[in-house]
Amino acid sequence: DIKSLKSTYRSIDFTIFDQVIDILQTSHYISVFGNAYSQLAARDFQYKFLRVNKFVTAFTDHNDQISEVKSMPSDGVALFFSISGKQNFNNELVTLLKNRNITIIALTHSKSSFLGEAADIVIEAFDETAQTEQQSNSLYGRISLMALVDLLFNLYIVRNNK
Repeated sequence: DIKSLKSTYRSIDFTIFDQVIDILQTSHYISVFGNAYSQLAARDFQYKFLRVNKFVTAFTDHNDQISEVKSMPSDGVALFFSISGKQNFNNELVTLLKNRNITIIALTHSKSSFLGEAADIVIEAFDETAQTEQQSNSLYGRISLMALVDLLFNLYIVRNNK
């Protein structure tokens, strides 16, 4: 939806994107997390970065995600994709990561959510149409998360001349 893409574009802070690209370039271990529709964006991120030889893990099953969090190296990076930022599953993972001092980057529509407040860096995709929980899990939310994945990937490629 064009409205969602325009809203996402208006919310972009390229200073934050530069910070995230710096972290992605220097990190040797990246794990991505998401549930339901947000898992699609997480997997898309994983597949894109694997194509340029950047190691990224992504697990669909929540128990596998917990195991991943517990086994990540301390210099690893965790990226969370969450339209609402309110998933209880994510809250548990974020708490475990915070206790291990692992860098957390959140791509979400809600900077004021538990995820948004707990993350070290937040890329916020404002979506004017996401007024309710039901709407935030709609096509509009998915489109804006996928657009952010594409932008991160393209900026990474340009920076690394790949």
